[in-house]
Amino acid sequence: IQKTKKFLIDEVDYPDTGIYKYKRITNDFSAQFTGIWYGRCTTPGTTDTGYHYWEYFSNGTYNYYYQDSQSRWIKKSDNEGRYFLYGNLFVSNYNNDLISGGTGKNYECWIFEINGDTMTWSALRKNNKTETYQMTKVSAAPQTN
Repeated sequence: IQKTKKFLIDEVDYPDTGIYKYKRITNDFSAQFTGIWYGRCTTPGTTDTGYHYWEYFSNGTYNYYYQDSQSRWIKKSDNEGRYFLYGNLFVSNYNNDLISGGTGKNYECWIFEINGDTMTWSALRKNNKTETYQMTKVSAAPQTN
């Protein structure tokens, strides 16, 4: 447990009355996580109704694929595709968001569960609503991208 009176960021003091508790992560899901996953958003009322697929490689890179208006699968070319796992926390970075139209560098943090060949992601988003994805593992991935 840690208490901090303030944080100093760029020479500016930010008061903080929080109490922080740390947990050591010992679970390694990397072998189960690598591979090709196909799925979709399962959040009720989502505007993201299409299917997606992701290739996760053991070196921490990934590829993201989406369908164009003719239903062809397109590999997102400006992805930058890096990720890391910390226990069941999944963090990824990428450029530009195809769904929201946002530009620039982005990142996402998700809690995930893997049960056999099914993976679910969940995250509390900006609108204070939990978003979920469910996907199926369709094959193991090569060792590197």
